[in-house]
Amino acid sequence: MRTGWSHDEVTIHECVRAANNSGCEWVVIHGRTRAQGYEGRADWDLIAEVKQSAKIPIIGNGDIRTAQQAQALLNHFEIDAVMIGRGALRNPWIFKECIGIDKDDFQSPCEVIDRYLELLRFKYDLRNTIIFLRKFASWLVYGYPGAAAFRSSMYHLFTIDELVQSARIFFERVAHLPKPKFEPSENFMANGHGWLFIMWVNSAGNKMTNQFKQSESKRIKDTEFTLYGWNTCMQFFKNRPNDLRR
Repeated sequence: MRTGWSHDEVTIHECVRAANNSGCEWVVIHGRTRAQGYEGRADWDLIAEVKQSAKIPIIGNGDIRTAQQAQALLNHFEIDAVMIGRGALRNPWIFKECIGIDKDDFQSPCEVIDRYLELLRFKYDLRNTIIFLRKFASWLVYGYPGAAAFRSSMYHLFTIDELVQSARIFFERVAHLPKPKFEPSENFMANGHGWLFIMWVNSAGNKMTNQFKQSESKRIKDTEFTLYGWNTCMQFFKNRPNDLRR
């Protein structure tokens, strides 16, 4: 839930109390009001303030671009978990980074695209598969030299083979370059994002994170973490509800 309708109408404290009274086991707070959309900065001080008085676990969300930033927010604001949304669109490896998997085990961008295509074909028809593949490839190239031209070219390609081949050529050309940094000040997807979520817990959840890493990470690739991380983590949490409680 958001912090309220506007800065003049902040209702998050009442909403969290209502959630607790209704039997909710935890609450995710995106640190912006409805009026803000995705502009400005997420109010993590307010999220921490809610956490101090809440009787259920509080999960913070907003402006998380790196694993280091996620760790810093967890430690500084002492919330129970963080949720990552837009940060995963440009960096689907962020989940593996959060749980400490060695970067040598990461899939290459082209391998991620191939896996993403496989998952899209399983779920969508050809038209929607092409639409989502264009979006995903465009997000992955963000920050590299020539990314704007690549994104423009995507909408002149009308077959899956053309899209995949174009992405391969692009990533082969920039393979010698470091992965672009996702700076906190960058404006990315200001109109919102899709359905990519995951949680990473700290404190009481450290033990659970290690359990999750051991039991799930070996069989979950980067793209599956991105697409299905939400359902997987929710099932994991459902089986261990007390792990989220202090």
